[in-house]
Amino acid sequence: MAGKPTDSSEAVSARGRILKLHFAHTGRTVNCGVVRPFLPTFLDDGLRIRIPTPITVHLDHCSRCREDLEKISALGLDPQGLTELCRFFTAGSRAAPGPPLGEKNRETVIEIASRPESGVATIFRTAQPSPDPNDLYAGFPVKVEVAAGGRIPETSGQPRTVRLMKSIGRSLSRPGAKGLAKVALAAAAVIIAAAAFLIANRPAGALTIDQIYKAIVRAPNVHISTYTPGETEPFQQRWISRPLGIYMSQMGDEFYLWDLRNGVKKSKDPQTGAVTTQQLSDDEIRAIRTKRISGSLGIIPFQDISRVGGEAEWGRVEEKKRQTESTNIDIYRLGWMRAGYDGAMRGAIWRGYIDRKTRLPRKIERYEKMPVDEAFSLVTTQKVQYISVEDITASIRQAGF
Repeated sequence: MAGKPTDSSEAVSARGRILKLHFAHTGRTVNCGVVRPFLPTFLDDGLRIRIPTPITVHLDHCSRCREDLEKISALGLDPQGLTELCRFFTAGSRAAPGPPLGEKNRETVIEIASRPESGVATIFRTAQPSPDPNDLYAGFPVKVEVAAGGRIPETSGQPRTVRLMKSIGRSLSRPGAKGLAKVALAAAAVIIAAAAFLIANRPAGALTIDQIYKAIVRAPNVHISTYTPGETEPFQQRWISRPLGIYMSQMGDEFYLWDLRNGVKKSKDPQTGAVTTQQLSDDEIRAIRTKRISGSLGIIPFQDISRVGGEAEWGRVEEKKRQTESTNIDIYRLGWMRAGYDGAMRGAIWRGYIDRKTRLPRKIERYEKMPVDEAFSLVTTQKVQYISVEDITASIRQAGF
């Protein structure tokens, strides 16, 4: 963290760099020592991350790291101090707290840096989005495991890091922290007021969600790119070929390939380029086919269409100024509420840009609204391409497999 970005484009770039550092830990064990250098970045609104990452999911499950984050927030550091704290935590015992941290904060900083591991170690993997609407990370293509020696504590409806960020965000509004808070990305581009979602209706000729689901299931070869708000580069890409039995995923520099015809999983070392091949069991092949190649591929938030509850609202969006007529695209909206583990309700909106002829989604926007939020926030955007077998094989070669 090099200091406060001077405008929203610099903030977006800075957040992109932070995300790359987060996702570099995909598939790896993340403990408190890994997370510690990232903690100061969570106090900069301009670097706020609203999606699960290998770092944020550890915070969701580790109360000791969340306590450390609260202690850092209480120090009231300015951007220079937070930058120095990142440097100190990265260097560990090889450095001493620098002047920007202040002598009065020295004891707290050293206490955090020297704290023993909590015993909670998480592993963040790419996976088909969970079909359970009450899952903590529902709608995101991730699976979170707790390594040996750790355990998953009971959680509330929204990840703890989100609740903690809300509390810290209120403290950042105090006069002494305005410089840090003003680093926020152009909020109007990300936060969508509830009124901005135009009323959906069901005019003649509108599609049902089941029709769109069935069109996705029939698509033979699909490429899905997932973006966070304001980013031009995807944080994840997936290639699926049902005829070839292929599922390939890229997150950051990590590439994984499941080749079900040959019964193998391949991974590529981002440093050396070396490819490791692992033989798959029959059970593993069936699981990959069911969870990652069949169904809606995470394009629709419910893997099984029967899980769309009767209380969900579905319809075609009619906008005052239609900008998609010439592109053969209609916009559809799925809205639903789900109860968290603590009983608090959480709003979710799926907004799909659907090709009228093929009934296939071309772009997906996902929004959510926590109980403490006043407005829905854009969480991710997906761009979906329906490609050929030749495109799939070319992408596999380009990835180095």
